[in-house]
Amino acid sequence: MKLLAASSLSLFAVLVACSDQPSQPVFKEHEAVTSIELTLIANQQPRDTIIVVWQDVDGPGGVAPDRVDTIRIDSSKSYFVRVRVFNASVIPARDLTPIIRQSEESHQFFYSLGPSSLGTVGVLDLDSRYKPVGLSFDLSANTAGVGKFTAILSHWVDFMNKDGVTPSDSTDITAEFPIEIDAQ
Repeated sequence: MKLLAASSLSLFAVLVACSDQPSQPVFKEHEAVTSIELTLIANQQPRDTIIVVWQDVDGPGGVAPDRVDTIRIDSSKSYFVRVRVFNASVIPARDLTPIIRQSEESHQFFYSLGPSSLGTVGVLDLDSRYKPVGLSFDLSANTAGVGKFTAILSHWVDFMNKDGVTPSDSTDITAEFPIEIDAQ
């Protein structure tokens, strides 16, 4: 009986000790990201809003993307951009943005504008470790021209490897939008 009581007490001590350990965010695999929607708001004027979509329902490889909208903006304006991601391979399409937001320590969007002389992109949102996430950003045009805007969503199995600068080896989606910047 004393042995059973001592064993039970030891097990209780181990369980209590384990529960005192700080919890770390754990990456959970989510479903396929097939679509990106960008909502661009010019000069903080909601009436001057543009929505563009990039969608590839069958995923990378295979058939070309189903929809690729052109980003058309003015060189005289600055744009606040909000990003949403979806799985459009199911009906109805599922908004995965809340899942990305919940596991933001394990995710980051990387953006590029080519040629780089067209403008700049500045990520606005940070995770709990002060690393960029990229579900919102500023887009400022420097000059009129045409080019390509690329959005890549990286994810890390071990969130501690996210340094805020280097993309991961694993990509949820890569989307390339044509971009046209008009002189105003």
